[in-house]
Amino acid sequence: MTAGKASEGGLSYSNLLQELLLALLGHAGDVFVDKATNRGVFNLSDPDAPSFQLSDDISSVARPDRELLNDLVKLGFHYRALDVFVEKEGVPSPSSVGGGMYRRALAAGVSELLAVYKAAILQIQQHLMTEATPVIPAIRHFLIDFEALLPHLHRLVHHVERDGINGSQLLGLLHSSSRCGLPTLQSCLQRLLWHCNQVLYKQLSGWIVHGLLLDRSREFFIHEVSDPNGALLGDQDGEGELDEWHKGFEVQLTALPPYISLTTAESVKFIGQAVRLLRQPSGNFQGQELMPYRDTLAFAEALRKLQEQPVFNRVALERVVEAVRTKVASHLWHLVVVKAELPSHLQALKDYFLMAKGEFYHNFLVEGSRVMNLPPREATAEADINVPFQQSALKSTAQHDKFFQLIRLQWRKDDIQVVLGPKRFLQVPRYDEYWDNMYLSYKVGWPLGLIITPAVLARYNGMFQYLLRLKRVQLGLEEAWQSMCSRNWRGDTRSGGVSSSRLPLWQLRQHMAHFITNLQIYIQVDVIESNYAQLQQRIADAQDFMEAERAHNRYLSTLIFQSFLSTVSISRLLQQVFRACHSLCTMVRLDDGSPTCDAADWRKVERLGREFNASVGSFYSLLQSDRLQEQSKAPSLRRFFLRLNFNDYVARTSLESYRQEIASAGGEGSARGKG
Repeated sequence: MTAGKASEGGLSYSNLLQELLLALLGHAGDVFVDKATNRGVFNLSDPDAPSFQLSDDISSVARPDRELLNDLVKLGFHYRALDVFVEKEGVPSPSSVGGGMYRRALAAGVSELLAVYKAAILQIQQHLMTEATPVIPAIRHFLIDFEALLPHLHRLVHHVERDGINGSQLLGLLHSSSRCGLPTLQSCLQRLLWHCNQVLYKQLSGWIVHGLLLDRSREFFIHEVSDPNGALLGDQDGEGELDEWHKGFEVQLTALPPYISLTTAESVKFIGQAVRLLRQPSGNFQGQELMPYRDTLAFAEALRKLQEQPVFNRVALERVVEAVRTKVASHLWHLVVVKAELPSHLQALKDYFLMAKGEFYHNFLVEGSRVMNLPPREATAEADINVPFQQSALKSTAQHDKFFQLIRLQWRKDDIQVVLGPKRFLQVPRYDEYWDNMYLSYKVGWPLGLIITPAVLARYNGMFQYLLRLKRVQLGLEEAWQSMCSRNWRGDTRSGGVSSSRLPLWQLRQHMAHFITNLQIYIQVDVIESNYAQLQQRIADAQDFMEAERAHNRYLSTLIFQSFLSTVSISRLLQQVFRACHSLCTMVRLDDGSPTCDAADWRKVERLGREFNASVGSFYSLLQSDRLQEQSKAPSLRRFFLRLNFNDYVARTSLESYRQEIASAGGEGSARGKG
């Protein structure tokens, strides 16, 4: 097209080009018109329906040139839509829906691109002023890259606006879109992603360096959980900080960018929580500097270097996060293990919850036998049982133990439910209906509540109730033996002998004592002592809070598993054994030794013996299962087998009980057949 042909319609060629430049900057007029109507100020147009075109009134432009101009002026249409998006996101208001820091970062990136585009238009104008006969193909040459960029970005922001995409979804969209085969478009999208990642890095820096959530729109993948609460089984100092640690924050999977792994996100969550805790010490540590300032500067510098990189480096971020996590975990380990004396408190938990102080609990059960032989009075039960509990401390090494002051014996009417997992609860064998629900509370100081949590104390209490009931069974059998030895059993065949009518009772008590004693030795020595020694070594070698926490949780889980409390069938069998022992002790207590007394009638003793042997036989059979026999899970189980069945008596009794059950079942079946 020449200048002469353009002027025939009253419009000079140079004026046409000036109108074209204005249209390319989104300003339609009488020459290049906007066919769209009823568009709001901040409404984005459909990217696939361009409305800018050369007016039909301009008849002097030939059809090929008209088509070329219409193709070129579409850039002005896309530019105006992108400019509307930038203006809209740059003026946030409380009533705006779907806005956020990531959308504003995207708008900043688009604005940066539009500035380059406007610079190209200015360059075209300068070119038009210097060239004697400018042509449209030359103009198109200046804008060749933008013919691919602006339509694609228009579709992108239209998609973002239409579907309300924000936060991690926006990061994911840009991340996936940047993987294209067009270098210019790829570079542009990577730059937009860089702008959005600046927000991500600022949020990471605020959380990792200062423990602050810079996230009013809840776009960051670390979310604060509102109203954290939970029933505590024990007194804890600094409950607010500890609640925040355990329940105050969570990784929101829907807000997690696709190029950040869940493991890295969990590490980021841990770092921020640890920094918050170390910057706000409580209890005896108030006023102390637990987080060195030089480490804070180092964390900020490492993140700043990542932030400056033109392309997001996932591996580099993971390395930095792991390095920071290791450093913070080391500070937290030193606080909890060294300064707060965690090993001493774990020893106290072992002494009292796991009954390692045997002389103290022996005195307590002896002193408290009168109270525990009677039904508890609900109003005063706890005070009644605490009297012998405190008196026993005066007669044992607990008197001079400073950690005993943190312990209190409590009683509740209902059972304590200890959760092990989804629909899995701790199965503690019951002994009697009166005092089985005794438990201990422990005053946990800050920051020990990070590891000694209410859930952990609940597990310790499950073990405590189990061991206390086992100890009561053992002492009951010992008292029965003393009673049987001290009584003048009538009908003795010789001095010091036992009458034939009482001999089955003596033998049954001996079998019960053999089983209960070996079970107690297995749990206290083979399970608790050996695993506690490993726990001490692991915590000392860890130098890392998370490793120490994992070691302690593994220790508790191992105790529960190797003590059979996680196996319902074995727990029920042990409950039957405990009840059988309780029944025998009741027989001995009621039997005065006279020929007319039927408290220990041989039929009752024989029936009780069959029930006990059947339970022990089933217990012995279940212990031979592959699940329990695995060496890594129960390394001391074979020694327990050997002590329990050293003369093959238990195995023979188990086989006889099984044969009797088969014979009994066969007899009942034949009787029903005859009927």
